Amino acid sequence: KTKDDRLTKDMESFFKMQNKSKISETGSHVELPYYSGNDSEHRIVNIKKKQQKKVVKRNNIARSRQSMNKKLKNRYKNIHYIRKKLNKRYLSDESNTSIQIVPEPEMEYDNESDIVLKEETTESETASLTREMSPSPPPPPM
Repeated sequence: KTKDDRLTKDMESFFKMQNKSKISETGSHVELPYYSGNDSEHRIVNIKKKQQKKVVKRNNIARSRQSMNKKLKNRYKNIHYIRKKLNKRYLSDESNTSIQIVPEPEMEYDNESDIVLKEETTESETASLTREMSPSPPPPPM
C-alpha cells in the first residue's frame, strides 16, 4: 500500500463521519445531515449551534451570579447576627446601639504661631506640676 491509498481511505472515513446525520439540538428528533452539500443548510446548523452555545453561556453566567449573591447575603447575615450577639453580651443595657468610633477632640490652633495648644493651664496648675516633677530629695545615707 502506498501513502496515497492510505490517505484516500482516511479521507473517505473522515467524510463518512462528517456526513452521518445528527439529531438536531432543538430536542425535536428531526435528523439533520451535518453537511449535505448545501451551503445554506450547513450555515443554518452552525448558526443554531452558535446560538445554543450563547444561551448556555448566558445561563452559566446567571447561575454563577446567583450563587455569588447568595454567598454574599449569607455572609452579611452572619455578620449582623454576630454583631447583635456581641452588642447584647458586652454593651450595657442602656446603650443598645452598635459600637461607634468616638471622634478625637478637635485641637485648637493659635492664630499667631500655628502651634497646637491642647489645654491652657493656669499658673497655679503649672506650679503644682513643677513641684510634682521636681526630683524627690535623696534618702539620707545610712
